[in-house]
Amino acid sequence: MKQRILFTLIGVLTFNIAFGQNNKTPEINRNKKLIAILDTIYREDQKYRKESQILEKKYGWDSKEVQDIWKIIHLKDSINVIKVKKIHSITYD
Repeated sequence: MKQRILFTLIGVLTFNIAFGQNNKTPEINRNKKLIAILDTIYREDQKYRKESQILEKKYGWDSKEVQDIWKIIHLKDSINVIKVKKIHSITYD
């Protein structure tokens, strides 16, 4: 559930930032920075999920390796939700 909310927020923010630009240079630069931050969050999120799939195939779902990476994924998800909510509040409040 957290993952779905996170991806939705990232998608909405990225779309609004990328296509909601006006001709003000400072805002365009700010939008580029926000897009870069959101892209970094997304890439890091996917990196661990892809790694978990590789470990699951190699060691099986119940292995310590897979369970350990899912602990990391859950922690990263919690941190990323906070980051994205903060970006949203700064951008839209």
